[in-house]
Amino acid sequence: MNGLPKNKRRKVLHIRSTIGMYGAERVLLNTLPLLNETYDTTLLILEGGGTDSRTLRTQAEANGITCIHYNPRRKFDRKLIKDIEKVVKENVYNIIHTHDYKSLFYLSSISKKLNIPAIHHVHGALGNSYLENIYGIIEKWMMRNVTKILTVSSEQKQSLEKSCLKFPVISQVNNGTLLQPLDLHRSKTDTLKLIMVARFTAEKNHSLAIEAISTLKNMGLNISLSLLGDGPLKREVQQCIDAKSLSKQVQLVGFTSDVKTWLDDSDVLLITSETEGMPMNMLEAMGRGLPVISTPVGEIPFLINNSGCGELFSNHDDLVKLIEKITKEMKVWEEYGVKGRKYIENYLSEQSQVKVLINEYDNLLDLSDD
Repeated sequence: MNGLPKNKRRKVLHIRSTIGMYGAERVLLNTLPLLNETYDTTLLILEGGGTDSRTLRTQAEANGITCIHYNPRRKFDRKLIKDIEKVVKENVYNIIHTHDYKSLFYLSSISKKLNIPAIHHVHGALGNSYLENIYGIIEKWMMRNVTKILTVSSEQKQSLEKSCLKFPVISQVNNGTLLQPLDLHRSKTDTLKLIMVARFTAEKNHSLAIEAISTLKNMGLNISLSLLGDGPLKREVQQCIDAKSLSKQVQLVGFTSDVKTWLDDSDVLLITSETEGMPMNMLEAMGRGLPVISTPVGEIPFLINNSGCGELFSNHDDLVKLIEKITKEMKVWEEYGVKGRKYIENYLSEQSQVKVLINEYDNLLDLSDD
């Protein structure tokens, strides 16, 4: 990373539409301060109406990142395009880097009009629910017009490459996470403490986790599950917990900015998703020394197979058997957690991710200068 004076460095505008703190937001918070050492970075945020939508701005500014924010008046506020175009013109950005379909909607026409190279970053699965499938189609259609696409998993990259649509160059950039010293305060009890960090949406499949906990309870095993996150199905998940009389076994924590403390007081990360890219919750858990059990989606099988940090399951019965096995082999699974942390240290730190991003920027600008 170079140390050019700020007024001589090239500029990158990152754009994210947000309603809270999820994987893409954590990627931005991890990478932008380091990117800012080489490129002059600005984060433009399209915020929702809730207070949680301002969390990204608050935390980014606390980390020294220059932020611009707008509150679109409707789902797609066409009038806002002119306001954003004015900002882009005045600041003379060299690259525009979008991080979701809505950001791409606002910036794709601007980057083309002003002849600015545009990168689109695919953080998660393209389309999960019926409505998100429609948005996924819109996103893919608009992605044809960017300069480069970045994915976080080989599954995403291969899916786009096999598409009937003609896309620009696609590169895979693995997520990275901050590796902090371990300060574990896991209480030693007879209860196996599982944790999920996932938005309450259909594709995260919380019902599978709750059903498994219910079965394990009936088997007489001491299991607890903490559910961190927020989302539209939060009330439905709580009703499911109540209906199965699992209030003592399952704690719905909701949104928290202190995920690290919850990870440090847990034994195993559980992922029941039907679709994923390279989930930040998994990288963060591995970085805290937690073993991982997950459905075989996205980049997760690659991570588990290469790091030795856990095991995969495919259905309710497999999950129940796997958790039962963990209760009998806790020492072995603690070693899985050690392996996962080592893998993050060697391959998936935020520094390694930023190096790849800087290389992508440099190559893109070299091509645009030719």
